[in-house]
Amino acid sequence: MAATINYIHSLDDNSSFTSNNTSRKIDAWTSLDLAAQYAWSSDSSWMLKDSALTIGIENVTDEAPPFAAGAFADGYDASLYSVEGRRFMISLNRLF
Repeated sequence: MAATINYIHSLDDNSSFTSNNTSRKIDAWTSLDLAAQYAWSSDSSWMLKDSALTIGIENVTDEAPPFAAGAFADGYDASLYSVEGRRFMISLNRLF
């Protein structure tokens, strides 16, 4: 089992893009990723021998990125955040 907490501290927005050129803070952002893996040993049946199954969820709480006025048309800083939201993944690997 693995858990990853992704945290980006609050930061200053580009005041050139805010109303009246006033400074504003972009909120801090936190997301959580979870993954679990089960591995079969070399003593298992021939079909599952030396295989591993991994399942996971990225951005478990489906946190949207905070608004950034200086981000042009996107509304968020694409160099720091992702708008993909919650994602599920599954993989099956086998050693040969």
